[in-house]
Amino acid sequence: RFVHIKENVSELFPDAPDFGIKVVSYMGAPLLNVDGKTLGLLGVIDDRPMPERANNAAIFHIFAARAAAELQRNRGKRKKVTQIS
Repeated sequence: RFVHIKENVSELFPDAPDFGIKVVSYMGAPLLNVDGKTLGLLGVIDDRPMPERANNAAIFHIFAARAAAELQRNRGKRKKVTQIS
């Protein structure tokens, strides 16, 4: 499911990996195929607060859907190549 933590990520997750910045905010969504199977995760971190705005979430969902489509397309291509070989 879509997750948006607009601030205080470093304080909420003190044992999280060091990304070289103080992580303040996070937005993430699963990358789902047409069957609803999870292919991966798209996540964004920032060193500033990420306010809740409807258009930010909508744009993020578009990026997640596009990334999932590309992953699925690439996996389909690899599967065809493997079957031919």
